[in-house]
Amino acid sequence: HTYFPPALWLNNGTPTSASEVLIANLALDRLGAAVIEGFNDDTKEANVMNRWYSLTRDAKLRQFAWRFSIHREVLAASVTAPAFGNAKAFPLPNGCLRVLLPSDRVDWEIENLDSVPHLLTAYGDSVDLRFIKRVTEAAIFDPLFINVLTLELALATCETLTQSSAKKDGIRADLKDAFSAAKKANAFEVISKPQWVDPWLDAVQGGVYERNDLRWGV
Repeated sequence: HTYFPPALWLNNGTPTSASEVLIANLALDRLGAAVIEGFNDDTKEANVMNRWYSLTRDAKLRQFAWRFSIHREVLAASVTAPAFGNAKAFPLPNGCLRVLLPSDRVDWEIENLDSVPHLLTAYGDSVDLRFIKRVTEAAIFDPLFINVLTLELALATCETLTQSSAKKDGIRADLKDAFSAAKKANAFEVISKPQWVDPWLDAVQGGVYERNDLRWGV
């Protein structure tokens, strides 16, 4: 059986039946435009949605750490080391849209090596990576993400399909509220983890007694 996180179930206990075309049509509904049967329809609405859908989806996924889009993978070091600086390079997974913090104690940066995005660091032979993955299967989207994506699509295509500044302003206001509600719900699906604090900084700021070796380096 396919597992659907609780946020993806409807009130009647069935998983959402969202699709790319449904999301595009929801955006067209918001614009008061004609709906489509598919992205390859020979209509202006289909052509516009076909141009904007994938780019808008990936941009919204990258913008925020949606829980359904977070994946984990252990990266192995590349045989090709960076030319200078950090000693090791780890190729990023396919479909990685954004890297989340690999470890509180690892310094890292993202650069292209041989036209492939890599995580560069000076530590370890592997990296436990959390990242935002490109999710293309609309059926596993969080309903709140669908709402945000629908409004973002409507905003992006509003000028081409309606030429209405008033409609664009209304969509922009609704998008702000929808994104705020989605972020709030998303925040309750993870327990905050205590951040690692450098012992020296903790000693200096907290005035830890009997740790002058940390406070003053003696």
